[in-house]
Amino acid sequence: MNFEQVNNWTQIQEYAFTAFRSVPRCFLLAIGIFVDMARLFRWDRSSVLVSRSFPYKTQPEPLLEFIMGLALYANGGIDPTPTAPIVLEAERDLVDKAYRKGQEDNLLPPGSYQSDPPGRCLMQSSIRISVPSATGGVLDTYVTLGQPLFCSQSIFGRGTRVWIAVRICRTDDGDAPTVMIKDYWRESHRWTEGPSGKPSAANYTILYETGVN
Repeated sequence: MNFEQVNNWTQIQEYAFTAFRSVPRCFLLAIGIFVDMARLFRWDRSSVLVSRSFPYKTQPEPLLEFIMGLALYANGGIDPTPTAPIVLEAERDLVDKAYRKGQEDNLLPPGSYQSDPPGRCLMQSSIRISVPSATGGVLDTYVTLGQPLFCSQSIFGRGTRVWIAVRICRTDDGDAPTVMIKDYWRESHRWTEGPSGKPSAANYTILYETGVN
């Protein structure tokens, strides 16, 4: 690859990273049009697959088949659970109150909310997340206090993101508990992340028993 080709590939990878960061997903499909030639791309958390280039104007069959697949599975690979916006007035009030308290407790930076990239207010950056309850059987719902504090900078790997969040269901004393939520893709076949009985399962059990969510 020459210097120009390397720059082009870097730009394509940056587009993929932006897509992965904006919406949680386990894979990403894309079409690259280069004058009279086209390539098909598929990224996931482990690798990227790139088709051979083909003249899509005279041989449109691969492109048409790919587009038909996109139409049938438009939301494939997207995790909808951590993308719900804050729309209820009570939840918006909760975010405002919890954000101010987080600033008072030095958990969040002082002053007005600043998004990265800029241009989004606190409510636009905050989302609703439902996670398994520590007691099991039900889902607990939280609202995040803005965008993630940390986002993985790589397309590959676990895609880790970390938020400060507050639980919607208030406790008896009226205070909504503030928590840290870590979101990442887990591989069930890895020995450190396997089902019950494996080392990590025991670690999570200990955390839950001590009240850590």
